[in-house]
Amino acid sequence: MAETYLAAWKTGELNLEYTLCFRADPASFLDDIKYFNEMRKALEITQGQISGTSIKFFADGVFGSQTALVSEPYLTSDHHGEATWQLDEFKTAIALAHENGFQIHVHAIGDAATELTLDVLEELRDFSYRPIIAHAELTNQSLLNRMAELGVVACVQPYWAQNNGLLLSCLTQLGQSRLESLYAFRDMFETGVLTVFSSDWPISTYDPIKGLAVAVNRKEHAHQKPHNLVQAVSVEQGITAYSKNVKLMLNASNTGTLEIGQPFDSVVMSQNPFKASDLIQTKVLATYKAGIELFRTNP
Repeated sequence: MAETYLAAWKTGELNLEYTLCFRADPASFLDDIKYFNEMRKALEITQGQISGTSIKFFADGVFGSQTALVSEPYLTSDHHGEATWQLDEFKTAIALAHENGFQIHVHAIGDAATELTLDVLEELRDFSYRPIIAHAELTNQSLLNRMAELGVVACVQPYWAQNNGLLLSCLTQLGQSRLESLYAFRDMFETGVLTVFSSDWPISTYDPIKGLAVAVNRKEHAHQKPHNLVQAVSVEQGITAYSKNVKLMLNASNTGTLEIGQPFDSVVMSQNPFKASDLIQTKVLATYKAGIELFRTNP
């Protein structure tokens, strides 16, 4: 995949910056990291437009297949999920990524997977990049406190925090109490966890307007019952999670904010999102990258 991005860059047609995340495979990681280092070096020719600074690990699976690691068993079995790595191999691989200066990015959906990841990260500390836990769907206050103390980023998917078929399909596995506790975005913000919003596309829509609307309203459609409104965030928090916090996560030189001296990377919207009564109907009218207009449409 890195070679594909590099070939695309050589055409001169890429308009954005890209941070690639190499996938860690338990069966071949000790050999693969040599390739990761080689590609990171090869990408330096792009002068920062494409970087290969991150390695993604999978600590567990998902709720639907009962492979997400959970501290309390699934209701339809006595199963606690499945770890993707043997613990000693996981520790060794994370430490090796850390020693080689890569950003550590861990898929952890269940609370036990997040706890396991934090246990491993606590043994390292002194990170050149903030470690990332992707998804962090089932958490608790103790885990969030540890994430905040370690400076671990929660890279979450706000569009999922709604009572749709995907979420409700987990009810029989988790029960109502755990289902309601998923996607604790407000708690993340209030605990001081650096919270980043993302899409996980193509699993779900890439549209950040829809993600923002669900984060604020905990539903996508008017007829839906909101999912745990206590965890709704403000529009300002949501926009920050899609912009400024992303730059902090990536150690970017610019701040992801509209301030004098910063690149004009911006969008023009069809309505003021801070005052919109129907936020999800907001349209993007134009996009700018470093002050250059890349897209425009009619209202």
